[in-house]
Amino acid sequence: SSSTSAPPSTYKILVEPCPSSTAPLLDLSRRLATIDETEVTALHVVGLPEQLPYASAGRFTQDGRMVVDQAINQSRELGLTTSGLLRLSRSPGQSIVETIRERDITTLVMGWGGPRRSRSMRSLMLGTEIDHVLSRADANTIVLRGEIPETPKHIIIPAANPRQSRYAVAVAEAVAGTESKIELLHIVRHQRDAESSQRTLMAGIFGEDMADLPSVYTERKRIEVTVRTQVSTHVIPSIIEASSLADLVILGAAKETWLQRRSFSTLHTTVASRYDGPLLLVKLRSGRARFATQQVVDFFLSREPEA
Repeated sequence: SSSTSAPPSTYKILVEPCPSSTAPLLDLSRRLATIDETEVTALHVVGLPEQLPYASAGRFTQDGRMVVDQAINQSRELGLTTSGLLRLSRSPGQSIVETIRERDITTLVMGWGGPRRSRSMRSLMLGTEIDHVLSRADANTIVLRGEIPETPKHIIIPAANPRQSRYAVAVAEAVAGTESKIELLHIVRHQRDAESSQRTLMAGIFGEDMADLPSVYTERKRIEVTVRTQVSTHVIPSIIEASSLADLVILGAAKETWLQRRSFSTLHTTVASRYDGPLLLVKLRSGRARFATQQVVDFFLSREPEA
């Protein structure tokens, strides 16, 4: 490894705050910061219209500075080592991608208004920008809609892709409290596939020796993760029905090959528009995982301790 790469003990979080969502995003970053050496960068990108010259961007930068300063102060109050960065850009999404590369970021945390809300032209949270970031950024990405409860009682993770579901469980453990329950919802179209499909999913997430267990416990917080396999030809309505009982839903990304299609598909936006509670869209980085990332994702799960 080159001398310029981050030491393996440093976990770097990039937060993209906007005035309405700074507090929830920093709270999420605090929960993710489980590794001793965590550095947070608060990045605010001011999107400049094509017709506006950079020299005339003064009023935009003034507002942006306030957003960054507020984020730095709030983040430091939470005990996080934080620096701030303000960028002007014709392409905000590309600026995020470049910052991730320049700063060797492990995890990107962004906010999202969701598919139903109006979006201002100056807001970064345009769907096209998020898609651009997801397809090009080599970092774990966590997109938050709403606010995560202090102790979510019931976290539901619709689970199909073992690699992304494994990351969703790692994020769920990070935000969970001692009373939390994590439920993997696995939907299959045919009864004949239910058992083998559940076994494949559990083996893919937790390892072959956990494949036949109905539940496992996370190593760090000892939180129970159960799996529920449901037979249904209507995947989206089944997820929405199950989600009505949750106080947090975590949706993993759709596919391994990010340049082939969008990471978050019609399923994700439909669930988001019909579930009103707090929502996390999570995507494990597609590149070769850094050691620091592995420390977060590659937690070990174990059976319930014997009495």
